[in-house]
Amino acid sequence: MDNWLSAIRPNFKTVKEGDLMRAFIGLLAVLLSACVANPYARSYIGQSAPRSIASDLRLIHGVNPLDDEMRMMEDGYERIGHSAFNGRFAGEQEAISQAKSVGAEVVIVYSKYSHQDAGVIPLSLPSIQTSTATAEQGGGNAGPLSLSAITSAVGSVATMLPYKLDRYDQAATYWRKPPVHVMGVFVRELTADERRKIRTDNGVAVQAVVNGSPAFDANILRGDTIAKIGDAEIRELPDYRQAIKQHAGSSVNVVIIRDGKTINKQVTLNQEQKPSVQPQVVIATISAPPASPKKPTDSEFKAEQWTQKSYQSALQQDWIEAIRTASAAITLNPNAVNAYLDRSWAYIEKGMLDKASADVDRALEIDPENPLALNNRGVIYRRTGLSDSGKADFEKACRKGFELGCNNFKEMTGYALADTAGYINKLLDSSAESFNQYDWDEVIRITTQILQLDPNNSVAYANRSGAFNYKGMLKEALADGNAATKLNPDLAIAYQNRGFALERMGNKKDASLDYEIACRLKLEMGCSSFEKIKQQLEPL
Repeated sequence: MDNWLSAIRPNFKTVKEGDLMRAFIGLLAVLLSACVANPYARSYIGQSAPRSIASDLRLIHGVNPLDDEMRMMEDGYERIGHSAFNGRFAGEQEAISQAKSVGAEVVIVYSKYSHQDAGVIPLSLPSIQTSTATAEQGGGNAGPLSLSAITSAVGSVATMLPYKLDRYDQAATYWRKPPVHVMGVFVRELTADERRKIRTDNGVAVQAVVNGSPAFDANILRGDTIAKIGDAEIRELPDYRQAIKQHAGSSVNVVIIRDGKTINKQVTLNQEQKPSVQPQVVIATISAPPASPKKPTDSEFKAEQWTQKSYQSALQQDWIEAIRTASAAITLNPNAVNAYLDRSWAYIEKGMLDKASADVDRALEIDPENPLALNNRGVIYRRTGLSDSGKADFEKACRKGFELGCNNFKEMTGYALADTAGYINKLLDSSAESFNQYDWDEVIRITTQILQLDPNNSVAYANRSGAFNYKGMLKEALADGNAATKLNPDLAIAYQNRGFALERMGNKKDASLDYEIACRLKLEMGCSSFEKIKQQLEPL
């Protein structure tokens, strides 16, 4: 059987012993019981208490923790905690849930494939004699709970059931901006090497400077040592905190040590603001008691019965019967999501991809976040040659915790979703190779795929900007150049490509500025472009 068929829904083989199926489900429960709790919450270590629930939350897929931490501090964020664990692949929603619980405004997640646990579990099962009558209980996405009626049990039989569990190294850091930065620096204790270098045990090291802060305006730099604030000698961190609190809202002389030299800086500190503590609450209406679960109508109940039959028919690979019974369910309940999924599965197996696509679209219309529907659509995309769209849907299904989506993504790309950084690097290499072959459409296709995986990838924006330039799509090239320079102000090729777009649009002065910046960032092409355009500009 084509292994893509089993990628559509869990494909248990037909089993006549109901207890064996129940034992199998019990085995899965044993293996996954340790994975039920949110691993981000279980491994969380807080560094400060949350003030309130954040009104907005961003999730970022990190690449280099040290670079990410520096960027966040320079943007004014404080780290309030972190999580780290090795286990099953945890989806975005679990990281978001933990971030909300601690009041974070930004959560940065990291993941990488670790290894696979494999083994067998011995089970002692009853030897069962069955009748020909079938029992149809349970069903839906969880699979049938029983496939036949049990008439008697005779003895027992030992069964070894194998299992495989993929494990990943995963981590997250949680960030929030304080109401105000009084001085605007993150400081730490001096290391032994730093003390020897400046020949004193006193002072605190500047780890990062917040953009636009009083320290930033006073030209205090990362790597400086703060030795004195006003009249207070700064020996260690408590001295620094006390001096900042004492001089908040006033102008004060700050003595720093830089490259062995003592420098005086006059810094106007911001006024300290105490955060208002707000209780974390769940908003609920109090005008009426919670509604009881809605009792299904007679049509909905019958539709669910037909849906169970369609699922069991699919498990037995009776695609015609699966289509017939799912259609009966949909007639009774046009919103029966699982019936659409079962029928789409059968249509895919029959090669009727247009009908399968229509069923998947309807399922997503009813439930836009349904991971099974996303996974099925990914299979359809792959079969119709739309590989990039298929990968995107498998990725979405995986990030929602659907394991088959993770497996399909890995099978298509050769990378586990947790190792997104490695896959992105592979795509960047491919885009560079296509650029050298002047295949601009392929460059645009690959870099667009990268940006779907990592919306903050400055290199992908810069490469796509260059391809847009050569295709004459100057507005698009300019927009990508702007995005690349904003994300990474040190990326020389981004200025070069933006300058090229500006020059072709007739804006030679701004193009000249971009070329000069690219040149100063050590890009030889930028220097050549700058010299050439400088000769074309008339003297001011």
